[in-house]
Amino acid sequence: MIKENLQEKITEAYNSETFKEQGYKMIDMLSEYLANITKDTDSRVFSNKTPRQVEDIFKCTFQGDRGTEYIEIEKDLMREITPLHSPHFLGHQVSSPLPLSALSNAMMSLLNNSNCVYEMGRGAAGIERAVTKWMCKKIGYNESSDGFLTSGGTLGNLTALLSARQAKAGYDIWSEGVKSEKQLAVLVSEQSHYSVKRAAAIMGIGNNGAISVASDKNYRMDINALKEEYTKAKAQGKEVFAVVANSCSTATGTYDDLESIAEFCKENNLWLHADGAHGAAALLSDKHRGHLKGIEHADSVVWDAHKMMMLPALATGVLFKNGKMSRQTFSQNASYILDRLDDSNWYDYGLRTMECTKPFMSLNVYSTLKHYGEKFFGDYIDYVYELTKEFANFLESSEDFEIAVMPESNIICFRYINSKADLNDLQIKIREKLLDEGNFYIVKTGLRGKTYLRCTIINPYTDMSHLKALVEDIRKIAADILHPVS
Repeated sequence: MIKENLQEKITEAYNSETFKEQGYKMIDMLSEYLANITKDTDSRVFSNKTPRQVEDIFKCTFQGDRGTEYIEIEKDLMREITPLHSPHFLGHQVSSPLPLSALSNAMMSLLNNSNCVYEMGRGAAGIERAVTKWMCKKIGYNESSDGFLTSGGTLGNLTALLSARQAKAGYDIWSEGVKSEKQLAVLVSEQSHYSVKRAAAIMGIGNNGAISVASDKNYRMDINALKEEYTKAKAQGKEVFAVVANSCSTATGTYDDLESIAEFCKENNLWLHADGAHGAAALLSDKHRGHLKGIEHADSVVWDAHKMMMLPALATGVLFKNGKMSRQTFSQNASYILDRLDDSNWYDYGLRTMECTKPFMSLNVYSTLKHYGEKFFGDYIDYVYELTKEFANFLESSEDFEIAVMPESNIICFRYINSKADLNDLQIKIREKLLDEGNFYIVKTGLRGKTYLRCTIINPYTDMSHLKALVEDIRKIAADILHPVS
């Protein structure tokens, strides 16, 4: 009887007509959201509900014989989202995904082919190979290069540095473990993403092994400081095996001088890793790819397709100049799923990645590239990069604002300065009030003791009218803070 009742429910759950009906309702709801949000008919992008209030909205026991209608569940969620497709979303480095990519995600989820073992995902293996070879070619690598996709830049940086350590430590760390005679170390820009130092800690190198290198006035890694820190580390008995460069940095969007850093690494037999999670997509732009000059000399590169290619998370390329290095990070044998362990086995991606159950993340990159073409993404990069520079020039021409540095990407840091009050405290209060009003979403960052408001201009619908409106809102908020009406 239990089996009969279960079978009836299973048949209903997998019913193709029910799925079609639910799918059409979902597409209608999301299409209405897109129509409204991209036309700027609803500018509110932030809710000041507390975490406890949101927790109470979704609190549920998940009991009962008959569940809630699926579309009603999703409507509840839609009321509490951060609308990334709004041109007023100027906060974190999170894209407003192409609608087509949502369809790819649906296909990926339903088919559920693992991309760890070839037998479990033949198409997934072939598509990932096509995507990573394309990425390698854009970097400027030759046919001996190789790579794979993984779940985000944090995991990508860790995997690349594990490969660097295995290649440069002078012994087989995977088999023998980290030896205590010499402390291993990496040189990283003081502007590096926190995931780089986190990777060092996970690898057992520790904070002392992740050596910060000062940046210059434009927040690029200072080459002279790099040389000084390397010399100092050697004098302290540390074994430096890698340098991590920003392409571009998270805080300011600045690109490090890869050519000079690559020359230094070559002279000292060091691995060069370029963290291009955000900025590597500029390789698709004829106008802005010069920021990445010298990236072809990097031993490894991380490139997040889900940041600057208008795709949903996650799809991070971990790419190696020497493809063999991508296979030396992990070398254990799991014979029950992996038969061939030689270099020709590119198709069992579980040999090279942290993930075992590895999602079919390459489908989004492949399908959108094949549908829209590479130039579409290059034009998008040109638009948001140039718009950010135009905004910077607008702020510079205003007496009540200053910028931290002229932007090289779509990230800009600026602050309101028309006051004798504590300017750091003022920026914090401005942002808090801005979020409370909910019309714009921006973030903040600290640079050399100064607090800046920070925008990532990532939405293709954002234009100067929205940015000028943001400036006017900031001016009004600052006036209310500095001269409150009693």
